[in-house]
Amino acid sequence: MPEVLDLDNSILVLLTKLSNMISATGQATFRARHGLGSAEWKVLSVVAGRPQSSGAEIAHFLSVDRGLVSRTVQALVRRDLLRVERSGRQSNYQAVSLTQKGDHVHKEALITAMEREKLIGAGMDIVERDAVISGLKKMLVNMKAVAGLNGLALPSVIDPDEFNHSS
Repeated sequence: MPEVLDLDNSILVLLTKLSNMISATGQATFRARHGLGSAEWKVLSVVAGRPQSSGAEIAHFLSVDRGLVSRTVQALVRRDLLRVERSGRQSNYQAVSLTQKGDHVHKEALITAMEREKLIGAGMDIVERDAVISGLKKMLVNMKAVAGLNGLALPSVIDPDEFNHSS
């Protein structure tokens, strides 16, 4: 057992560092270019990719608190980027969708997102990229065991089983 954590080779340290850097640069970039905060961009991107999702479904997909999604959706509705409508799926189901303005902002911000993804993956060939994605999905599945340490429960918004079908 090592006496200290190998900071240069720890998956947790490297993922945390990478996540912090992605968040910080993303927040600054999306705010400056598109007037969107990090949470706003994430919600817009999920709604664009999964139209008619509920706030709970968006929170589940992003693995974040429903309250954060609710506040973000409300802010985006006030800016006329999203609309919330009752859906026939269930009497209390509220479907979130992009407005025309939201679709335009999403398409513009998507260019930035793809540029960022291309830059972060620079130097990786397709095999390496696929291996990274596969490894990340396996780690998401493994989070059940990590959360189970000392009897912790995985937050209800996180469902690593959705990644079990992929490798």
